[in-house]
Amino acid sequence: MRSRPSPTCRSATLSRPDGRIPDALILPGTKSTIADLRRMKEAGFAGHVTRCLERGATVVGICGGFQMLGTLIRDPQQVESPAGAEEGLGLLSSVTVFEEEKITAQVSGVHLASGVEVSGYEIHMGRSQAAAAAPLLRITERGGKRVSDFDGAQAADGRVWGTYLHGVFDTPGFRRYFVDGLRAARGWPALRTQTPVDADAELDRLAAHVRASLDVDRIHRIIRKQA
Repeated sequence: MRSRPSPTCRSATLSRPDGRIPDALILPGTKSTIADLRRMKEAGFAGHVTRCLERGATVVGICGGFQMLGTLIRDPQQVESPAGAEEGLGLLSSVTVFEEEKITAQVSGVHLASGVEVSGYEIHMGRSQAAAAAPLLRITERGGKRVSDFDGAQAADGRVWGTYLHGVFDTPGFRRYFVDGLRAARGWPALRTQTPVDADAELDRLAAHVRASLDVDRIHRIIRKQA
C-alpha cells in the first residue's frame, strides 16, 4: 500500500507544489487557460502533475483543466489570450482550438466506462479533438435537444481523463464510481453505496471554508475599487 494520505481530491492552494502525492489531482476550469497553464509551468506544477501520475494518482481535468491536459492549445484569433498557442501537459492526445462563439448549454449523457448517467453544463470557447484517446462520455442531450456525440477523453487505463462537463461529480453514481476507483488503486474494497447529498448544506459548508480561508472583507474592498 502506498504511504499517502487517505483518498482525497486536493486543490492546489500553494504557490508551488509541496511534494505530496494525492490520490486524485483535479485541474478545474478557468477563464484564462493559456495564462494559467504558463503560470503552472513557471511554478513547477506541470512537472508535479506528471509525478503524481507516475506515482499512482488519478489526474482529472474539467473544461480548462481538460484543455491543459492535451498536447496543444491554439488561440489563433486571440479570443482568450494574446498568445497564439501553448503546449499542453501532454497527458492526453487532444488539441484545443479557441473559437469566437462560446458554447453554453445544459448537457446530459452517459459515462462510457460505468454506464452511469451524468448531467451538468458546458461553458467554453475552445473545441478539443482527441483522435488517439477514448472519449469519456456519450452526450445524449444538449440544450434541450436530443443529440448523439461524445465528450472528453481518457488515457493511461482511465487514470487520466478530462471533460467539458461542469458538475460531473454532482451525480452520486458517478461520484461513487470515481471514489471506488481510488479505493481500488489502494487495494481497498469498493463501497458501492451512494450517499445522498444535501446540496444546500454542502454549499454552506464550502462557503464557511472559503470565508475562513480568505480575507473576504479585503476582496470586497478590491471589488468596490474596481467597480
